[in-house]
Amino acid sequence: MCSYALSPTSKRSKGCGASEKAISDPVKCIDEMLTNHICCIIFSFLEDSRDIGRASCTCRGFNEAGKNVRSVRWVCRNEDHENARKTRDIKNPLEDDHRETSQLNSECMDVNNRSHNSSLDSFGNEVQGSSPGQRTSNESRRRLDEESGAHKTQGSTDQNLGVPFGSKSGVDKPNNFKEPVDGSEVCESSKSRQHQHMPFREAVEQGLKSKPCLQQLRIEIEPKLQSKSVDVNERQLTDHWLSDPHHLQRWVPFVSDTLQHVCIADYGPQAITRQSPILKIFSQNCMRLKTIDLRNMFIDTTECIEMPKLTSLTLRCVKVNNNALDHINEKMKNLQTLALLGVFGVLIGCLESPKLKILCLGLSTKAKKVTMNLPNLSKLQLKMACPNELSIIAPELKFVAFNLEVHNCYSIEFCEIRQLQELLYGASNFFALSKLVRMNQLLNKVFLDIPCMALGEDGKWLGVLKEVTLSLPNFKTLQHECPNLEILNIGPGLWHSMELNLPMVMEVEKWPPVKTLILHMIPQTLVNCVTLLEMFRMKMRDTLVNLEIYVHTTSPVDGNDFFEAIQDQVAHLSFKRKDGKMGTYGPT
Repeated sequence: MCSYALSPTSKRSKGCGASEKAISDPVKCIDEMLTNHICCIIFSFLEDSRDIGRASCTCRGFNEAGKNVRSVRWVCRNEDHENARKTRDIKNPLEDDHRETSQLNSECMDVNNRSHNSSLDSFGNEVQGSSPGQRTSNESRRRLDEESGAHKTQGSTDQNLGVPFGSKSGVDKPNNFKEPVDGSEVCESSKSRQHQHMPFREAVEQGLKSKPCLQQLRIEIEPKLQSKSVDVNERQLTDHWLSDPHHLQRWVPFVSDTLQHVCIADYGPQAITRQSPILKIFSQNCMRLKTIDLRNMFIDTTECIEMPKLTSLTLRCVKVNNNALDHINEKMKNLQTLALLGVFGVLIGCLESPKLKILCLGLSTKAKKVTMNLPNLSKLQLKMACPNELSIIAPELKFVAFNLEVHNCYSIEFCEIRQLQELLYGASNFFALSKLVRMNQLLNKVFLDIPCMALGEDGKWLGVLKEVTLSLPNFKTLQHECPNLEILNIGPGLWHSMELNLPMVMEVEKWPPVKTLILHMIPQTLVNCVTLLEMFRMKMRDTLVNLEIYVHTTSPVDGNDFFEAIQDQVAHLSFKRKDGKMGTYGPT
């Protein structure tokens, strides 16, 4: 590790046949040159646990900086999954020794209780084992390590070094073997070195025991592994179940005093069928949590205690209790952002959070009744199966993205919503649109679409969904009720409906006095598209200034042919064109 330079006072040997030798004085080694401040700056740019682990094993300064990182991310990759099946039997939770599990829970609770009674500094010393007055705590942690398969690094006096990926605890290693922290890959000095695989969950547990300053944590299963099918007989096995309560209790107490932001994307095929008290564990241990992001799991929202510092909660592709909205409303009273996206299980609920400003409500299960009384809400996204009864009171609401199929048999009420400035509306039925428009004459921007276009994962157009009704909004209502409307945005689904219902569209005498018209289209017939555009140009000629047209590359009508056909119509406008795989627009 030391570097050497020629000293100005070096002596040269003299004598017949003797070679000249330069005697050099050593300069400072890397550990002396890199101050703690420099090491911390370097590690502030690292987030992936593997990168942190590789860097930590290079020198003592980096090792210490690796322990003091504030943000870290663990990613379970497909190769980890394959190695687990080649080298290790998968554990069935039903065959656990209940006595051993109870002892483990007692140990975890003991660690957690002491951590909340100590300051941040004493907690750090306890984890590092540097305080002689913490022998009892260290002994408890030692037993906890033994329960979870942990062990100290051989030949090292630092008990915080974790077991790396590719190394299984209890296996003898060569004398020149070095282990990095954070459960990362082994820093190999010899190609002949053999190692065994360490399960991903154990690597996470080991790495988090040496992170007393951690504030931001992300643990996830990579998308490639998420998309793999899982055999039926493996769905109840604890291979990568990240929300397993026993797994959580092995690492949550070690970061409970500092953790503020956490994101866990679980292994859906194994996690979605087993209920986890993950919110209960976080609420009882991590009093400083500000943001929680949980994905691909089955969450039990009962027994969660109050979380006064939590300001943001995101649940994506999860299953919850049928009254989960009530639990969120009661225990997370200071939420400012709530995103429930692809959430199953909610049947009834009421949201009355006084500080909530942003709400994304995507309930995949059709609810019976949902009410919202949110005095400070400014942004609302509704993309879900419409409840039988829906009531929204939001006097400060400025932005709404509405994607609900509302029928006449449903009861939907918008109360005290009169400050809307921007509206995105995507549905085959425009019944609710008339209600919103009549109440909000300050609307400045409107996006209208029908979600009828099927697009592949690569953005390729697949066709028109036959089960979606193609209707038209009442454009006269927009003209009469929205005098301040300046931007009108028409999505590809509505444009297709306008192509099919061309005679009805041509009968509209007056259009809103917009200055900017934005058209997203997958044109089906060239003649109809050119006719529609000419109609817009003529009936909006007094106000229209800007025109933007986006044409999908896989449309039945070639984009170049369409733009060539309309070049005379758009000559006097500020015109912008684009053709490509547009994906979806707004609610489509």
